[in-house]
Amino acid sequence: MAAKTPDPITRELSSFFKQAVETFDEVKESVLKGSQATKATVDVQLLKRSRERTLARLGEVLLDEASRGAPVPAACDAIVKELRELDETLAKSRAEADKLWKQGKPEAQVPTAAPDDEDD
Repeated sequence: MAAKTPDPITRELSSFFKQAVETFDEVKESVLKGSQATKATVDVQLLKRSRERTLARLGEVLLDEASRGAPVPAACDAIVKELRELDETLAKSRAEADKLWKQGKPEAQVPTAAPDDEDD
């Protein structure tokens, strides 16, 4: 008995499905690569933020030490001076804002500073 050859429609459908599976595999691979690249980019951004926070903490420690009279590197003198001026300006601005909020406002409506608002 001779092997029966598939009809043209069956061959076309088979070919179509094979191509579709190959296309889906390519799309899946692209999505996976894109997902990995996105995750790597997010990881880089999180590490940058962590570095910035750590650097800010280092600056706070140096500023505290300078305020106590401890010697700091000469390269930091101008930065310490600038930070002290900014702290003074910030304190004056906060006092002015508090004063303006309290004028004509009932005490219940006066906003209070959030605990970490002092670090802004």
